[in-house]
Parts: sequence; structure tokens; C-alpha cells
Amino acid sequence: MEADPVLLLMAMRDGEETEARLARADLSEMRVEPLDQAQAAALLDRHAPDLRPDLRARVLAEAAGNPLGLVELAVVATRLGEDALLPAWLPLTTRLEQTFGAAVAELPAPTRSLLRVAALNDGDRLDEILAAGSVSADEPVTSSTLEPAVLARLLDIDSTYHVRFRHPLVRSSVRQRTGLVQRRQVHAALAQVLRDPDRRAWHRAAATIGPDEKVAAELTAVAVRMRRRGVLATTVAALERAAQLSPRPADRAGRLLDAAETAYEADDHETFQRLVRAVAEPDLPTADRARLQWIQEVARGGWSGGTRLVVHTEIAERMRLDGDTDRALQALCLIALRCWWSNPDQATREAVVAVAERLDADPHDPRLVHILALGAPVERGAVVLERLSLLMTRVDLDPERLFQLGIAATGLGAPGEAAVFLSASVAGLRDQGQLGLLAQALSSQAWTAAQLGDTILGMTAATEGNRLAAEIGQVRTVLITDLMRAQIEALCGNGEAARTLAHQGERTLLAIGAFPMLAMVQQVRGIDALGGGRYEEAYAHLARITDPTDPAYHAYVRFFVVAHLAESGTRCGRRGDVHRVVTELEPIAAVTGFPALNAGLAYARALIAPDDAAESLFRSGIATFDALGTTPWAERARQELRASGETVRRTLDARGTLTPQEQQIARLVAEGLPNREIATRLFLSSRTVGSHLYRIYPKLGVSSRAELARVMTAPGGRP
Repeated sequence: MEADPVLLLMAMRDGEETEARLARADLSEMRVEPLDQAQAAALLDRHAPDLRPDLRARVLAEAAGNPLGLVELAVVATRLGEDALLPAWLPLTTRLEQTFGAAVAELPAPTRSLLRVAALNDGDRLDEILAAGSVSADEPVTSSTLEPAVLARLLDIDSTYHVRFRHPLVRSSVRQRTGLVQRRQVHAALAQVLRDPDRRAWHRAAATIGPDEKVAAELTAVAVRMRRRGVLATTVAALERAAQLSPRPADRAGRLLDAAETAYEADDHETFQRLVRAVAEPDLPTADRARLQWIQEVARGGWSGGTRLVVHTEIAERMRLDGDTDRALQALCLIALRCWWSNPDQATREAVVAVAERLDADPHDPRLVHILALGAPVERGAVVLERLSLLMTRVDLDPERLFQLGIAATGLGAPGEAAVFLSASVAGLRDQGQLGLLAQALSSQAWTAAQLGDTILGMTAATEGNRLAAEIGQVRTVLITDLMRAQIEALCGNGEAARTLAHQGERTLLAIGAFPMLAMVQQVRGIDALGGGRYEEAYAHLARITDPTDPAYHAYVRFFVVAHLAESGTRCGRRGDVHRVVTELEPIAAVTGFPALNAGLAYARALIAPDDAAESLFRSGIATFDALGTTPWAERARQELRASGETVRRTLDARGTLTPQEQQIARLVAEGLPNREIATRLFLSSRTVGSHLYRIYPKLGVSSRAELARVMTAPGGRP
């Protein structure tokens, strides 16, 4: 051996014995670390390239970078198939079970029993594990019982007494080796000692074999709470398990229908289709049969625009006739939103309004106001604006109803009212932890802020809404918030960013056939070109929104772009075209009272008037544009002022140097909130908030919270 170059490799599993042997041997040591995320994904894709996204994520999580685990679990996951329910954990192959279970088998029996509790518990607190272990063993157990597992490097107990398995596959192996009787016993013990009602319900359900309405009702209550928080995947799982435990066929079918509806909201179309197939329609009451038809119609073929709105409205009418006013209102809210974005004909809008107004509902019910505002903005605009004015004084509305009123005001071009409703809604949804609705409310708040020229609030709301929507899988909200970010970037003069986001949005909208929503893309491109002084290009983009023969035409978005259209048109020699648009829209403005349209028309009339004397408000205009952060318009006002022989120095608004999250934190500090409450609202740690403030102070040139508040609330960021 001494004469030949021989290398001997020895592999040993981590543990007390390994450390003792290596300490006495003068050997080189190399620790084999797990694969990183990219390497693990590449290995998995090589062995299971067509794996469902949810199963792929589960394999990556449970293998935790272990190559053997990735390869073996890929085999198991592939066998589950496309329609299989995602299991609580993936079953291990014999090879994996033996590999990761060998060390467990050598432990003392009491330790193995307590490991079973730790493996089946959905928490990691040592006191919970010991309490449930004592109930399961029918005698007190202590932390010393887990010492052999700690010494064997199977799990760790940190200084705060939280238990963590060293590798997820060890936990999976323990679970798999736990028999049915033992598993039910452990879940029952955990349900007995846990205080949290949601966790208790899950463990009680896991310990239940046959139908049990009490347990099913508990899980249904869990689903209601999870839905309110926007955790839709957990909502679906709770409702499906509740359906399995339901003794009565009608309850079982109804809970499956609720689960299917939630899966559709979560954009989980595979789960939606599977659950719809599982619903036994004959077991449903009449109203729920109409609801089943409704969600099948809504889901059919993706974006159907206005083509199936009449069918949807007929289903809502059947709900009304069955006395299910709440379900009919809920359905009509979605129908009205689709109406606003689909350019339906007059007959369709009238049908939606007719069903809504036949409902036995309070005329000031926010849902009815929402339906009328979006279903028939022109026909019912004046009436709804009056109701919105009265509802502004109500203090008893919950965040969801405030959100619906905010959407109604937005659809009617009333950004002032929308800002009030949406601000209150966002605050309430934060407090309640309703992340799903919060993401949508932030999207609407960004739209409203953009119309008001508040680029700082618009960008912070759009950025946070985009992040939340991406985290919880709201694909449509991600799209809308991206387009909102694009519009605000255009207003701020950041053309490249605006154009990139607009192009991405256009590709998505074209792919699903949502052509009327292309108006938002054209709005971004028009504002970007206008801000850059490319007036002919700006007019071409914006004119598409007003042309009924163009795919990007939108009956109501055109109301929001009148001012931009007028400015670009008059600057590129299209005064006559602008005049025709103004003439067409003036009768609509007179009927509806649409505030944004009236403001745009007032501006347009001034631009096309024969006696358009030189404007004398450049100085105040510059200050306003600087305060709003709309840099291109501020610069243009400076150019006009210089052309008249005067000069004005540009004063930068330091608030523009803050990132969207820094701006959000600074705004909340200005409102007087302490770091801890800011952290709670933004789902951050107090330490993270403090770190942001450490960077905010020098950017704004302040040294205290009081100075920060003065800067954040002053026009142009200058107290």
C-alpha cells in the first residue's frame, strides 16, 4: 500500500459514535452537505420531469437536498397521478424507510413513542410533545426520554425548547412506521392537550375514522377562519376533510362545493375540477345546484368576456327565486365586475341591473351598490354616487364591505371617495389578517392613488399587493398590480420599467383573450410617451382605448384618459379629433356625474378652446407636480416657464429616494404608529422595521420621528 497511490473513502452517518471515532483517528474529514435548491431541482427534474407543481414542491421540501430522498420520492410522487389529493406527507419507499428508520429502530421503546408524537405534531414545542406523550403513554414522561434521539443526531432541542428533526425524511420515516392504532392514539392525545382551536380540530379529524358531524363542523369553522385570512389552500383542505366526515349527503356535497369554489378563487384549477367531479349534484338543495352551475360556468374556458354573462345572470336569478339573496348578491358582484371589464351590450347590462334591483336587499347594501356601480356605471352612476356619499358617514361597515364600496367608487371614477373607503378597508383587512382580500384592496388602492397622482402611495400599495398576491397564488391580482406599477413608473418618468411591465402584461392578456383589459396597457404606454414628449405616439396609444373597433377599446377606461388624450392630441395637431371625443363624452358626463370624466373634460375644453391664452399657473403647477412625484410634467412646466423668460430651480423631493417599503414604513411612522404595530401591519419583525428606519433617516435628512412625520406630510416633502 505504501508504494501505490491509493485513496480510501469511508462514509459514516453523523452521530455520537462517528465523532468519537474521528476524534481518535488522524483522518481528513469532509462533511457532505445537502444539495442546494437549484441542484436539487435539477436532479428532481431529471428523474421526474412532468411532476405536478404541488407534488414537485412537496418532494423538494421533504427531501431537503438529500439525493437519495429526491430520487426515491420522485418515484412515489409520480405514482400518485394527476388527480390524486396532495397527501399530508409523501409515503417513503422501502429503501428510504429502511435508510432513515434504521437509527430510530435502535432507540429505546419510550423514546420511539415520544418520537411518534413529535413526528405527528404540527408544532414543535417540547411542552406540547411531552404533554401529549404523557396522555398517550398514560404516565408522565420527561425530556430525558428524548435524550437518546438527540445523541443519535435524529433531532435537536434548542435553547427555547423547540424540537426539530435533523432531516425531514427521519420524520417521514417515523410517521410511516406508526401503525393506524398508534397514529389515532397520538392525534387524539394532541387534540386533548392543544389549546389552539384550529390545530385541535385537525388532530381530532385525524383521529376520527367514520362520519362525525361534530368534528366536521369544527373543521368547517377552521375553513371559515382560514378563508378570512386568505389562506385558501388550507381552506380547501379543511372543507374537503369536513366533507369526508359529514354523515349527511347534503352536507357532504355542500362542503365539497364550498371547497371547489375556494379552489377556483385560488387559481388551483386541477383541484377545482377534481372537487367539482366529486360533488353529487342530486344531494344538493336547489339553491346550491344553481351555485354549482354558476361556478362551472365561471370556470368554463377561462376568460369568456361578456359572452356568457347572460347565462350567469340567469343562474343568479334562480338563486333569487329560491330565496338565497346572499348567494345571488355574491354571484352578481362577480358578474358586475366582469361586466365592467367586458364591454357588454346594453341588454346584458340591463339584465344584470334588473336581477339586482329585484333582490330583497337594502338599497344601501354595499354589495348592491357595488353591483349597480360596475354593472351599469352610466345608467346608474348618479344614483350610486349619491348612495356612496351617504355611506361615507357609516362607521359600522366591515373591511370587506368597505372594499366593495371602494371598488364601486373606483369604477365610477370617484377617486376621492374610493381613497377613503379603500384606506379604511386596507387597515381593517390588515388587522384581521385577511391576506387574500388585502392583496386585492391594495391593488385597488394603487389604481386610485395613480388617478390622484399620489405616486408614493400608489407604488407602495402596488408593490405590497403584488408581493402578497404572488405569495398566496392570486395570479390575476399579480397581473393587475404589475400594470399598476407600470402606470406609476410611467407617471414618474421611469419609461424603461413602465414599458417592460406593460409588455409582460400585454402578453398575459393576449394569451387569455382578455382584450378589453389591454386598455390598461395602452394607458401605461400613452402616459409614458406623453411624459417623454412623444405626442404622436402617445395619442396613438390612447386613441385605441376610445375606438370601439379596436381590441383595446374600453367603454369606461376611456373616461380616465381624456386629459392625457387631449394634451397629446392638441400637441400633435389633432385638435379636431380631440373635439369629437369631447363632444361624444359630454352627454355621458352630464348623466352620470362621473368625477374623473368631468375633470378630464374640463381640462380638454381648456386645451381646445379657441382663446387659449398662455397659461399663467406654471409656478404652482411645478410645485404640484414635484409634490406628486410626476417628474416629466414638472420638467415640462419648467420648460414652458423658461420659454417665457423666467427660471425656477428644481427642488428634489427626498421621499422619492425611499424604496416602496421604506415609504410605507415612513408613512406609518408619520401616522404615529410605534415600530411594533408597524411590524404587525406589514407582517415584518420589529427589528426589520428598525433597520429600515436606520436607512430612512439619513435619506430624508431627519433625526427623529417627529421630523420624519413633518417631511412625510408636507407638500413636496419640504416642511
